[in-house]
Amino acid sequence: MPRKIIPMMLLSACAVLSAAAQQDDLRVIGRRASVTVLPVFQTWSVENGSRFSEFSTSLSLYYPVSRAAAITLHTSQAATGGDPTSISGLTDTQLGFAYHLERYNVVMNLGVNLPSGVRDLEQDEFATSVSLSNTLFDFRVPNFGQGVSINPGAVWGMPLNDDLVIGAGASYHYRGPFRPLKEFDDFDPGDEVLFTGGVDARLSATGSISADLVVTFYGSDKLGSNEVFASGNKIVANVRWRNEFGRNVLTVVGRYRTLGRDEVGLGGILVPQDQNLVPDQFEFLASYLFPIRRGITMGISGGGRFFQETPAPFTGASLFVLGLSPEFTVSSTVRIPVSLRLQAGSLKNNGSLFGLDIGAGLNVSF
Repeated sequence: MPRKIIPMMLLSACAVLSAAAQQDDLRVIGRRASVTVLPVFQTWSVENGSRFSEFSTSLSLYYPVSRAAAITLHTSQAATGGDPTSISGLTDTQLGFAYHLERYNVVMNLGVNLPSGVRDLEQDEFATSVSLSNTLFDFRVPNFGQGVSINPGAVWGMPLNDDLVIGAGASYHYRGPFRPLKEFDDFDPGDEVLFTGGVDARLSATGSISADLVVTFYGSDKLGSNEVFASGNKIVANVRWRNEFGRNVLTVVGRYRTLGRDEVGLGGILVPQDQNLVPDQFEFLASYLFPIRRGITMGISGGGRFFQETPAPFTGASLFVLGLSPEFTVSSTVRIPVSLRLQAGSLKNNGSLFGLDIGAGLNVSF
């Protein structure tokens, strides 16, 4: 049991640690190579008249170099519409590298962001991009182009007994300067240091629970040579319970995110804000996966997303989520994943809001 749990947990944690590469689907090294193309349309409407939409197509490649090493690649193309204008183009390209030191139960990973996306935005384009990057809307492409970034990290795990595994990891995220706005100084986002710890426990022959805590420390952002902002440190806690009923699988996930007090540059020094603009966030989601017939499985999910109210726009939200995710297995190498998600709720200052996501993709393994 431990030999099965350890690589699964390590590589799952690797997905968290390689945020720079945005590769949250890293699997066990040694499986077949695969290519996934996933077009998704997302739209949001707010009672105050604001509307945002995005049509994106992502391309993901997974290639196992050997039993112990793997390479991932991810990029997207997106076209957005919203207030006050629209944006379209390519995003940055993320490369990921992972090496599993099986003897030591350690996975070394490296994420690299290559600046192939749209930058040097006009003022109205930049205003739209700020709204689209709000975590409330959960767009597949929250931003287009940034600078070069490099994200090395490592994750380690150890079995305490046949039913319990613990793990820990750390990563450093170097973020290079770039120019988000035309006729503007270069913006140099602060570097990040991330620590994570987790536990995976088997509760029964068919059930398990896992939990992890991720803490991120941010350096200060610079505009030209001036320090202009320092984000408060972020803490994210995740808990997941999973149970199998024959070929059916029930999963319940909870997530809580909170940030410390931000600092803003005034007169050449960083001054703490009276209150944060970025809201604390709590989410829970239950999903049930079951086969319908040979080659077709169905996933049904439901839950809620809740955001603290702050002085920033689009906060104080309470959303209820309902999703369907059928998947069609065409052959041993071809799958067609489909997704539909509805989100409806209210904002304390802007009335009701409604979101719709529709996607259908193609996964080919070889």
